[in-house]
Amino acid sequence: TFFRRGIDTLCVDSGRVGPCDLVCILLVESVARAFEMGFIGGPLPMVLERAYASANATREWMKAALGENPEF
Repeated sequence: TFFRRGIDTLCVDSGRVGPCDLVCILLVESVARAFEMGFIGGPLPMVLERAYASANATREWMKAALGENPEF
């Protein structure tokens, strides 16, 4: 949910997502915001594809570190 109070703010209900998913959301949203601000260049679909891949890898690593994913 975005709302305006002088700046754009991302609000995530942490009661509905676990820590692994929360990190994924924050990483992707940070990349999207950096793109909007002009800090990251390139085609948006490619930027977001790489952000999702990195965020998902981080989520999987966190699941393994927290013992939530027995595959690792």
